[in-house]
Order: sequence, then structure tokens, then C-alpha cells
Amino acid sequence: MAATAVTRFDPKIIREPVTCQYVEADRAICGHGDLMLVPALARHRLTVDVCITISPIQRQKASDACFKALAHASQPTLVTSTNGLLTVPTTPGAGKKLNQKRLCHII
Repeated sequence: MAATAVTRFDPKIIREPVTCQYVEADRAICGHGDLMLVPALARHRLTVDVCITISPIQRQKASDACFKALAHASQPTLVTSTNGLLTVPTTPGAGKKLNQKRLCHII
């Protein structure tokens, strides 16, 4: 019986494309590169002068704010049942009575 070679996973294979995507996203925030921010995220765009003068920490904060807004914008506001007959809002306070506190138990 022949022994099979075990290959080790190299994290650089994944890290390199992801790093390149962050670089392109940062360029879009600063108005450089081939990509543009969608109109919903246009308020996070920085001018070229600001991008040159801000510190790396401030640039990271601006990038984090843009990605955080993107995560919230991608969440659906309505959920439809599988048969398509019922549509309900996904707001956090939906489904509770007035003056009633909803308890969340995290397991």
C-alpha cells in the first residue's frame, strides 16, 4: 500500500487575494483605482488631499466605518416565508407588545 503525501495548507494562498481586495477597497474610499463606492456609501468617500494627510490609524477607522455601513446596508428589512404567503419585518422590536421588554438569552 502506497503512502499518500500530506500537504499542508499555506495561509498565504488565501491571505494574498484578500489583502489585495482591501487595498482596492481603500483606493475606492480615497477615489483612486478602478472601483467606485456605491451611492449608498458615497458619504464615506474621502478626498485625495485628506487621504494623503491622515494617519494610518485614521485611514483604518474610515475603512472600518465604510465596511460597517456596508454590512448594515446588506441586511434585509423584510423576510418572506418559503411559500411566499407571509412577509414580516426583521426589525429588532417587531412582534412585541407595547411596554413589554423582550428578554434575550444567549446560550
